[in-house]
Amino acid sequence: MALVLLLAAGSAIRSASTYPPQPDGRLPARESMDASRLALFAGRQDQAYRLLLLAEPDLEKDPAWLDLATRVYLALDRPGRIAEILLKMVSTDPTALARARAVLERMGNGSVHTTFQAQGRWPITDRKSLKPILAVAPAGGGSAFLLTGDGLQRVAPDGTFASPKPLPGGRDLTLDPAGAPLALGESSVLWDDAAIKLPPGITKPVSAAAAPDGSFFVLERGTPRLNRVSARGASLGSVDIAAGDPVKVRVDRAGRIYIADRDTGQVKIYGADMSVVRTMTLTAGGKPLRKIDDFTLDFAGNLLVTDAATHEVHLYSGAGQLIATLGGESTRADAAGWDGLGTLVVLDRKEGSLWRYGS
Repeated sequence: MALVLLLAAGSAIRSASTYPPQPDGRLPARESMDASRLALFAGRQDQAYRLLLLAEPDLEKDPAWLDLATRVYLALDRPGRIAEILLKMVSTDPTALARARAVLERMGNGSVHTTFQAQGRWPITDRKSLKPILAVAPAGGGSAFLLTGDGLQRVAPDGTFASPKPLPGGRDLTLDPAGAPLALGESSVLWDDAAIKLPPGITKPVSAAAAPDGSFFVLERGTPRLNRVSARGASLGSVDIAAGDPVKVRVDRAGRIYIADRDTGQVKIYGADMSVVRTMTLTAGGKPLRKIDDFTLDFAGNLLVTDAATHEVHLYSGAGQLIATLGGESTRADAAGWDGLGTLVVLDRKEGSLWRYGS
């Protein structure tokens, strides 16, 4: 029987104070915004939107309100509004203009197509060194995170390897919203500098992803199951999911949950309350992807997907439209990691190279 994944969120929303009211009868703006955030992460995007609008007259220039607005519009699948909000954040957020441009480029309207430009590769030419690498991710400053079956390590721009952090049974690597690495092992998670032991009931972990509230999700194979775990390693519940061969779980900034089925070429999207939002069948060349190996989400719900069958990386809009492709015969993509904006790291095990691309 499924357990509740998000505890007490609904009661917290209902218990929000309404006193003292504003002169026009509205909730005080800060309370309205807080209630909007709770509603969003409980999977109630329509309620979150109404509460967001109630706070707008007083907080429309507040950075916290603007950030919340981008999340609510993400849950409502309105990328154009996300871009508009980001443009209002340019004076306080140095990345806002680049993110607004990226949203417009990735809307999949057929007028502009994102391309990936090679920016060089790390001075690592030893195939033996790169063969054990399971997953990669940008690390900032021109560095990269590398996950093996034994641990997580960082490689500098000059190819120097830092001392690895032990992680027995390494299985998955992704970045949290702040860009910190979250790596999954057989029985534990490395989240930035913290080592978190998984609850005893999780026996077949295959993928993990951070949630906006500071918890994280762990996906299990076999009998497919999604678990929610606190930052201290306590179980917050689990739910069985309908999937043939689920391999990856990711979470967007609105709290929606994405689960990729390896062999069907599909990504199922769930609300924060585990209600089904939609199923995306990802295609390339008119055919469904044959073997989804990994995927990453950006801040607007677009997906970068690694296809293990063709060794290509595909960028899809949030609506599932193919925007760009990298790899194949010219560049073999055995693993890829993305920061969601301008940096893409691609591993080619056959050639023995680690490439950096920009978009």
